[in-house]
Amino acid sequence: NFGPISEEAAAVLPLVATLSNRLSADLVGLNEVAKTLSAVASISQSKSFADLMKSSVAKNADEIDRNPTVLSANLKQSLQALSDSTDFPVLPTNEELELAFGASAALAFAMWQHFAAVERLSGLPEWQKRNHELWQQIGSCRTLCGLATTHLARPNGSSVTATALPDGSFQVVGRTPWVCGFGIFEKLLLGFETEESVVFALINFPDRANHTVKIEKSEMICLEGTATIALDFQSLIVRADQVVSFRKKGTAPPAARPTRYLIPELGIAKRALAEIESLIGKVKHPRMESVAIAHKALSARVSAIEDARMSAGSLDKLVVDRDDVNRDSLRLLSLAAGSESMLAGSSLARRHLELIFLDSILHSPASMTQKILRTGDLRIPNA
Repeated sequence: NFGPISEEAAAVLPLVATLSNRLSADLVGLNEVAKTLSAVASISQSKSFADLMKSSVAKNADEIDRNPTVLSANLKQSLQALSDSTDFPVLPTNEELELAFGASAALAFAMWQHFAAVERLSGLPEWQKRNHELWQQIGSCRTLCGLATTHLARPNGSSVTATALPDGSFQVVGRTPWVCGFGIFEKLLLGFETEESVVFALINFPDRANHTVKIEKSEMICLEGTATIALDFQSLIVRADQVVSFRKKGTAPPAARPTRYLIPELGIAKRALAEIESLIGKVKHPRMESVAIAHKALSARVSAIEDARMSAGSLDKLVVDRDDVNRDSLRLLSLAAGSESMLAGSSLARRHLELIFLDSILHSPASMTQKILRTGDLRIPNA
């Protein structure tokens, strides 16, 4: 208590408080900018894809997870490394995508969106002929493409519908609650239903200047760097020349497109097990003997999942087995690492949140049923 102050001093105090608050906010903002610049500057310009995943991507994984600018920079550099060593169209191997998931689930998730779009477009030769230049840009990763198609699999029908117009265009309305890559992807592969057909179109990724699409940012527990949003279509016009493919309702759906990407999220368990193996040799503690035994058992489970994947086993069971071994491997790493896993903002804390995220999304009804029953230690029918 400094005693009474003059009226002149009292009048100045609010201004001093305002300036102090602004300075504090500016310092926080400058610190965030410094983190972003540091993460972007650390990206190697010459390493192979595998080296990038093991070095700068793994090092910057926390910033990649929460900062779209850092994710975008790492994504572009990673795709450049792939394009330097891959035939057209640029598609990494399953093992390379596994490596990405081990380094950064956020980066790998965004990367997979683009490659899923490339896989779909690669099976459309007539579209490629009509759109040769655009296909070259997308297939070589010079133009990045996101997906808005999962709403088509809703049990009660698509949440995005359209009316066919006389000129061959479509007026699209409805909501897709899950699209990643806002400000990162330039194009979007959009699926919607009309009364007669299921239609896929390649459109410009909506931005806030497009008044026929309302954009809502999704607040998530992790993977904020993927810039995931919900899109509310309010009479969006899709031109006829933007249509990629369509199928009449009532006709047999086309055979499932083969994909080279089967449970690449297994890379999360592989990285955790590699880190555990390193700790076993370094940490002197009575618990490490038990950790070594559990590590051997988990490694055998990963090998069994890989064997089942190669033999085209049940995909639903593979998904459940993958998520279980990811969870158990990361849990064992936390037990081996000790107090580090309890620190807010630690790499291990982030990776546990990523598992919660990946454990809950994009599952078929069958795999989700198996997962729920297995969680309750119940018998899984026909599994």
